[in-house]
Amino acid sequence: MHDISTREDVTMLIDKFYTQVRSDDIIAKHFEHVDWPQHTPNIINFWCMILLGESGYSGQPLAHHLHLDLTRQDFDRWLFLFNKTVNENSSGSKAQEAIQRAASIAGVFQHRMSIL
Repeated sequence: MHDISTREDVTMLIDKFYTQVRSDDIIAKHFEHVDWPQHTPNIINFWCMILLGESGYSGQPLAHHLHLDLTRQDFDRWLFLFNKTVNENSSGSKAQEAIQRAASIAGVFQHRMSIL
């Protein structure tokens, strides 16, 4: 396994992760109405900005999630699947940064959505 170092690495990670999310018994229901062909490039751009310093993402991720009826268990499951996907497909400092950033983002979302 190698570290996350290219857009292709991020794309692979996001594709594998959201494949799991869409079939997960716990959190799939929150993502049933997502237009994946439209939304996936935005998610990839977001993570490329976060991990690789690329430009190309503009938006407010929290705003797109405020309408979801998420619980702490949903966030825990999202993080579990994200961490599992990262650990199964990459290793290194950027992989660990992805895991840390995901935890931070989940924490901010939960705080802003009053899910504590």
